[in-house]
Amino acid sequence: MAILAIASSVTACGSDEDELIAEDPLRGCLADGGLGAKPPRGAIGYAPLYLSTTPDFSAFSDDGTRLDVAVLGSERKAKRTAADVQAAMLPLGISDTDQRVVAKQNVVAVFADSPSREERDAVSACLG
Repeated sequence: MAILAIASSVTACGSDEDELIAEDPLRGCLADGGLGAKPPRGAIGYAPLYLSTTPDFSAFSDDGTRLDVAVLGSERKAKRTAADVQAAMLPLGISDTDQRVVAKQNVVAVFADSPSREERDAVSACLG
């Protein structure tokens, strides 16, 4: 019985790992949604994700809005990181943290400026 319980818990953990978002497909999805890897001329600023963790990559909209993305090892880490980023933004005078921080599954995406609805929708669509 104990072996069956351990086997089922390992299987359950494995299925969570299968649902993790991988960096390369996410980059492609964001690019398809209009958030490319190269900054347009004149793009400046950084997303406050740096206050909590180093992003794995950045993406940029056509108007120069920067998006920093961290692909983490678990959904729990992503939730914790998102909460840390939102808390760090408040003393900086950033009040729209719920619009700038998108966290789903194992990914945290943070916009440097308030995103347009289309930009936010593109990120949300890529994160499932």
